[in-house]
Order: sequence, then C-alpha cells, then structure tokens
Amino acid sequence: LAFAVAASVQLGGSRLPTRPVVLAGLIAFLAALALIVAALSAASLPLFLAATVVSGLSVGAVFMGSLATANRLAPAETRGQVISTYFVFAYVGLTGPVIAVGFGAQAFGDFRATLAVAIALAAIAVASAAVIRRSASLGSASLRCASLCSGCLRSVEVRADDVVERAVGPQSERVRA
Repeated sequence: LAFAVAASVQLGGSRLPTRPVVLAGLIAFLAALALIVAALSAASLPLFLAATVVSGLSVGAVFMGSLATANRLAPAETRGQVISTYFVFAYVGLTGPVIAVGFGAQAFGDFRATLAVAIALAAIAVASAAVIRRSASLGSASLRCASLCSGCLRSVEVRADDVVERAVGPQSERVRA
C-alpha cells in the first residue's frame, strides 16, 4: 500500500518544484512516524493502515524531490556517480533503522526500540527540513538527509508485522481462520 501511494505521488507530482515537495514529504514523515508508533502502542490495524498511507505520501515526495534535485545539480559528466551515491545513502537509510530496531527489540522490546528509532528519525527529518529551508536550493548535505529519511521510513514499516500480529493474531492463526 505504501509503495502504491508513493508511486502515485511520484507520478502525480513530477512537475512540482522539488524544494516544497521535499519539505512537505519530511513533514508527512513526522506524521507517519507518530502514526506508526501509535499503531504499535495501541495494536491498531486502522492506525497502522493510516500510517502506511501517510508514509507512502512521505516516501513518494521525499524520494521524488530529492532524486530530481540530485539529477538537476549533478554535472553531466559525473551524474551516474552522483545518482549511484544517492542510492547508496537511500539503501543505508532503508536498512540502518531496521537493524537498529532489531537489535533494540532484543534488548528493550519491540515498542521501546521502535519508539527510540522513530525519535532518532524524527530528529534527522527536522534537521533536514531546517537545512533545506535555510538553503537557497537543495545542496548535497540536505540531499543526503532527505535520501536517508526516504529509506528510513520504508524500513520503519518493516515493523508492520508486529502491528498486524498484535491486532489480528499471528499469521499461522490467520491462515487457518
């Protein structure tokens, strides 16, 4: 669902200016993080579905805007290298929080680990938005933060199985029902 919403945002917003799109995506990212934590806390499937839609909006906006900015700012002779580096940061942003939640969950439990990672990601998003707002155009530092946030949000969604299992039971029980 999140990827379908993200793809729709990218298709529908491809002609929009990148800076406001990335800023809107970062704001939506904060809302998505709050909804993910609330859904996990309440074991609420409806909250989780809302979080999924909002996270799709965020991922679509941040990814579209930051990738367009990278393409626009990269010199033609190094564009391939720049875009490759962009995707490295995006994948680090995707996997880092999953690993952090995994280790944190073993030591502190699922909810506390998810909450701690969500707080860290929110701080990154706020810092990214502040850098973007202060800059005349998206520069390399804000681009790295935005691509990390894009990947991070997707990784936080991996905790979806926990929410679904708490709300409707383990998958093995659902298959039999």
